[in-house]
Amino acid sequence: TLLRIEHNLTTTIHSATIYIYDTRGSLVRTITPTIGPCTLSFLWNFTASNGSLLPKGIYAARALITTDNGTQLSQTAKIVRN
Repeated sequence: TLLRIEHNLTTTIHSATIYIYDTRGSLVRTITPTIGPCTLSFLWNFTASNGSLLPKGIYAARALITTDNGTQLSQTAKIVRN
């Protein structure tokens, strides 16, 4: 599944990492997204880091963004797997 997190940053993004958490707050996956204008895009097939398929439910995707000037920002989005 292709997912996108939109942003309105006026500075250039140097790097970004997506951390996926389950409802218990456990980290289940870490993903390096594609950085585009105003979006972070990433493919996720609802598998954990070990390759196992995760159950239906609600997940939180936390984007940790570092800009070219060294500022670190964080944005969180909810993902629902039906």
